[in-house]
Amino acid sequence: MNGFRFISRILIAILFLSSSNQVSAAFRTGADLYEGATDYTNNKESFAADYFMGYVVGTIDSYGIDLMVPANVTVGQMCFIVKKYLTEHPEEWNKPAPSIISDAIHEAFQEGRGQRKSKKGS
Repeated sequence: MNGFRFISRILIAILFLSSSNQVSAAFRTGADLYEGATDYTNNKESFAADYFMGYVVGTIDSYGIDLMVPANVTVGQMCFIVKKYLTEHPEEWNKPAPSIISDAIHEAFQEGRGQRKSKKGS
């Protein structure tokens, strides 16, 4: 039953995000994301945690960022990647939320690929 509840929450959050127009999404900032990310790590039962999770997944899906993400990465891992990025970069909290999510994904996956390539070349 918990799996059904989890899936239901994600679908509701994605539907909510997809029904709002694209312009309003840009008004979410890193500060808004950090608030939801904090709830996500402390109280996964809250609406803010569900909204954060849905926002991260919806942004990744809508911007095609998932093309950079390995197939075995879970939604939970993606949320923790964004939370970690927000914690490490508070100076960027004024940026639009989708930009922060994109930056977090690039930092987590693309830079790692570049480092692996440079190690092989050494």
